[in-house]
Amino acid sequence: MYLSMIHAVDWSPTIVAAAGGVPDTGIDGVNQWENIRNNGSSSRTEFIYNLDDLAPYTAGHAAIRMGDYKLIVGYPGLYPGWYPPPTYTDDNFIKEIPYDGSQDDKIQLFNLRDDPNERNNLSDKLPDVVKKLRMRMAEYHKQMVPANYPNGTAVSDPKNYNGFWSPGWC
Repeated sequence: MYLSMIHAVDWSPTIVAAAGGVPDTGIDGVNQWENIRNNGSSSRTEFIYNLDDLAPYTAGHAAIRMGDYKLIVGYPGLYPGWYPPPTYTDDNFIKEIPYDGSQDDKIQLFNLRDDPNERNNLSDKLPDVVKKLRMRMAEYHKQMVPANYPNGTAVSDPKNYNGFWSPGWC
């Protein structure tokens, strides 16, 4: 059986509906309760995994899923393909790939139905799919509210808060 698409933001409206409430429709989450209850198809067809613009650590790194396809643009994370569980002991596993900026332009496309472990990059074989997903990613990018990463301040120093870090404004 193929599992329908659900995202973490769907939990809130889904749980509210399961409890008999009326979910807020002004949020990103989709109420999946009827689909779960009746073993139906998901109401969701896509979602953004990540959409960052902040240099130097997230210079345009992004990922989107539409249907069975997942597109990753830029640095994909510390491990190629998947994150091993803490108890994983395979010595042949490729170790961490630190961020050095060398993968900022890297494009990876995976068919998650056929390749759930993301081992077969299809970006060169399916340029039209890459283009479609990049265009959709650009639409999300236009809607994006920039993240607020304020500069550090000495006011947040733990010595001012009985040994605890604080943002300094609360």
